[in-house]
Amino acid sequence: VIRSAKPVEKKEDKPIDMSRITEHMGRLDQREERIQKKIQDLDTQLEQIKQKIATSSGSTYQTLRMQASNIIRQKNMYLNQLKSVTNMNLTMGQTAATIENAQMMKEQYDVMKEVSSAQSQMFQSINLNEFMTLNDKMQDMRDDMDDVQEMMMDEDRKNTRLNSSHDQISYA
Repeated sequence: VIRSAKPVEKKEDKPIDMSRITEHMGRLDQREERIQKKIQDLDTQLEQIKQKIATSSGSTYQTLRMQASNIIRQKNMYLNQLKSVTNMNLTMGQTAATIENAQMMKEQYDVMKEVSSAQSQMFQSINLNEFMTLNDKMQDMRDDMDDVQEMMMDEDRKNTRLNSSHDQISYA
């Protein structure tokens, strides 16, 4: 039993809505800024603790060192989060660029297809035999004009020689 193939439905290509990607990238940018702000705050706290550590001793010194150690751990955690968010944002940016490039290629393909079709139609409207005949006729006319101009120049040269000879005979 042979089954006939169903005709393939050509679906209309629509440009991809980039707004979701753009919104997501905006949220990632905001998150990066918040994490960077937290890292700056931790750096400020760490600097303050370092100043206190320099002037303290004993149990106060140990307490401040533990606080500094906790702040450094928090900062490292935020740095890892920042790295992760930055990588996600970079990936989204690359994805957006890839989509835009694919859309541009599709548009270029469509334009090239239209131009090719228009050229094909123009060439179909031209009778090549008639074109070649017309071209040959025009070339023959150019050749005839060249021959006429050459004959006129030869005639002018003959007249010049004749006049020159006539002048020589008159003076003799």
